[in-house]
Amino acid sequence: MGADVNQKDHLRRSPLSISCFLGFTKLTNLLLENGAKIDGTCMERAYYGWNGNIQIETLDILQEK
Repeated sequence: MGADVNQKDHLRRSPLSISCFLGFTKLTNLLLENGAKIDGTCMERAYYGWNGNIQIETLDILQEK
């Protein structure tokens, strides 16, 4: 509907980096399918995910792209 999937919030977080941090794989795929850009922050946030967990499935998705 025209939303900017790469728009960052006031803390400079993109929707993709937040999704990666939380391990939301379906949302990560949806954002990537709609033009979200992968950057180092996304990879880092997936590696140091929520509650100290590595988001392995999310890292796999990012590496495929």
